[in-house]
Amino acid sequence: MLAVAVVVLALGGYAATRGRTNNAPQTVSVTYEVTGSPGSVQIRYHDSEGHLSEPRTVTPPWQTQVLVRDKSGMLYIRAERPGSSNEPLTCRITADGKSIDRRQSAGGFVFCSGYFGGN
Repeated sequence: MLAVAVVVLALGGYAATRGRTNNAPQTVSVTYEVTGSPGSVQIRYHDSEGHLSEPRTVTPPWQTQVLVRDKSGMLYIRAERPGSSNEPLTCRITADGKSIDRRQSAGGFVFCSGYFGGN
């Protein structure tokens, strides 16, 4: 009888913990990229907290990587050449190696956006 009670308690404990999930925040490695012909490009992107970064002037090819917490929202990058330049630009966003968005423009302005599909 004691052996039966031990087995029942053990199985009950297993069943109670089986449905639990880890609620700890997970992070996703997001890479933002801008490519195109050399020359000044102003960029802005969503940082690790989901806030729009301050404008930065960079020269393509350029990339940065940020760690984003699950469910943090939208991913976004924009790149714009100053003045009326029509040089092509391409942007790309990947999350943990998975392509989220890629766009190309011949008009000197391009943006990419999307979600990484967190829990």
